[in-house]
Amino acid sequence: MSHDPWLTIVGIGEDGWEGLSQAARSAVLEADMVIGGKRHLAMIPRHENTQSWPSPIKSYLDRVLSRKGKSTCVLASGDPMFYGVGARLARLVPRNEIRIFTHLSAYALICAAMGWSEPDSVLVTACGRPVEQLNAALFDGTRIVFYSADETTPGKAVALLRKRGFGNSKITLFENVG
Repeated sequence: MSHDPWLTIVGIGEDGWEGLSQAARSAVLEADMVIGGKRHLAMIPRHENTQSWPSPIKSYLDRVLSRKGKSTCVLASGDPMFYGVGARLARLVPRNEIRIFTHLSAYALICAAMGWSEPDSVLVTACGRPVEQLNAALFDGTRIVFYSADETTPGKAVALLRKRGFGNSKITLFENVG
């Protein structure tokens, strides 16, 4: 039984196809199936067999796993191993059956855009988690990068900030970062 990697996870940024290494491009082009978000699928050359992620992604992971042995490429935002689908799949697929091509994380890109040091900032994600996780990071002077789950999350986060006495906080919104 072969243990060659059947699953390839490719992190893709807003620079799209042009930002991928030649090895990552080859992995996308040579895959029997490419799975990703609609936004990511639109960034690659036309592929005859693509599927877009449903929401929530969690409901689709078993389908990805059922493709074991068939060349499958999963596209993910930025660094797929940093709070991404890559980390979830890597817990389910043996290491010798998976290849990972990473890209810059949205966290790294946001910190750079804000002029913040990554180690001196805090990342909180509401993707698949309650917005109340933000509470643990709320201290005067904390620099927080907050990942939103959907279009309702920023409003919930602002309401929580106001409730906790942080209503005058400066908020910068980024979208489609990585």
